[in-house]
Amino acid sequence: MGITSLNQDFQIGEIQFNNENDKTAIIPCLFYSETKCHIIVHDKKGRSCQSQFIDTDESTSEIKLDVSNCKGGVYHAWIYADDKVTVRRFVVESSGKNGGMINKIMDFFN
Repeated sequence: MGITSLNQDFQIGEIQFNNENDKTAIIPCLFYSETKCHIIVHDKKGRSCQSQFIDTDESTSEIKLDVSNCKGGVYHAWIYADDKVTVRRFVVESSGKNGGMINKIMDFFN
């Protein structure tokens, strides 16, 4: 779990899931002051499927993002904080018997 430094006010890590079928993405982070964040999730075709506003402060160590509206596939979370933006890529597994495997194969080509 690496955390990427955007500036001296905060750091944003890579998106993680507790398990393969989890519909809550966890974004590790570290903020040194109060910061307003806006996260917009886009599918691989650029369509927005989730948007969330979050107020953070020095005690915020992770952001939980509900991705239950996202079907199986590849997504990009655009994270806006203050005047900076960073993009994090993640994969939501399908819920079918073979869906997870198909997504892993398709992810290889994306």
